[in-house]
Amino acid sequence: MGGTFSPPHIGHLHSAKAFIEELNLDRLIIIPAKVSPFKVNVQQTASDKDRMEMARLCFLSLDCDNCSVEVSDIEISKDTTSYTIDTVNELKALYPNDELYMFVGSDMFLSLERWKNFKDIFEKCHIYTRTREYNERYTMLLAKEKYEKTYGARVYLSDDQEIIVSSTDIRNALSSKSIETCQNLLTDEVFGYIIKGGLYFDQH
Repeated sequence: MGGTFSPPHIGHLHSAKAFIEELNLDRLIIIPAKVSPFKVNVQQTASDKDRMEMARLCFLSLDCDNCSVEVSDIEISKDTTSYTIDTVNELKALYPNDELYMFVGSDMFLSLERWKNFKDIFEKCHIYTRTREYNERYTMLLAKEKYEKTYGARVYLSDDQEIIVSSTDIRNALSSKSIETCQNLLTDEVFGYIIKGGLYFDQH
């Protein structure tokens, strides 16, 4: 499960929990991105170190006997743009006998044919995705059918709807000093880390 995670919020946490439970995963790897090819012109508003630490604070609470959870620097430690296929190849090399399931947000799911070497991703990974809004489910089902019939993709479309929370809205609220409007959208640990470090307050 990858993402910018700036900051990670309760929507991310809810989705990660559902990802584990619905697919009965025995390992969840959270991968903060170094630079997303789709966000190369977006200003980074928290350091890589801060995003890694916030991801640990947010997701490691999910670690249990049935599923181990780790936050990996496999992308963030690189000095180049993050391409998913490169990460997939590295993970396949690390875990050659395991089945890989990749969590893809609904917006990214609909754009998979634009991804670098997307056919190789379909071959090497099962795809798991979730709808943000009920009225987009039909579009998601059409894309799922196309990917499966055209490329042989293995797609799991969750019946559980995402909690709609925006990291951008959280950053904007913090930069406007509207702290109370976003506190309940973050875990206590992540919120405390942001306040202590003064993250996002001087965004503008």
